Amino acid sequence: MTRQKRKSALRAERDGIDTVAVINTFDHGYYELRELLGIPVVYITESSMYLACQLAPTFSFVTHNEAMQLHIADLAKRYGVAGRMTPGTNLGLTYEDFPQLYEKPAEYIARFKETARETIARGATVIMVAGNPLNMFLIDQGVRDIDGIPILDCCTAVVKTAEM
Repeated sequence: MTRQKRKSALRAERDGIDTVAVINTFDHGYYELRELLGIPVVYITESSMYLACQLAPTFSFVTHNEAMQLHIADLAKRYGVAGRMTPGTNLGLTYEDFPQLYEKPAEYIARFKETARETIARGATVIMVAGNPLNMFLIDQGVRDIDGIPILDCCTAVVKTAEM
């Protein structure tokens, strides 16, 4: 967790903010911020996983790369929901791909759909997208489901959790 994130969270509490929402997919500072602050701290991946469990019997993630895929699996264990998560998959993207998403949207949407179908074949009944740039790209492109299996908007999940 960065020093700047701690300072921002402490300032938010001091300024009367009701809750802090952390939208980094890795849920950095999970324990530290909750120990430092007297207000609720909600995290994007935790919020999304719990919401997915409320919405469907199984869920899975599509991530942009393998490292994130492995980290998400570890977070599912930490949050006690690994038994509900079917094995995820990744698109094999690098950070250089992100600017190209909007230059070649059809190509990346087709790639996402093909990859997401792998998780559906393994039993996923809700798909989550790990990585805010990819999540926001799909929202911007109007991609809300794959073959009738809903895609959970992780950004909305954390905002709604913070509102509660």
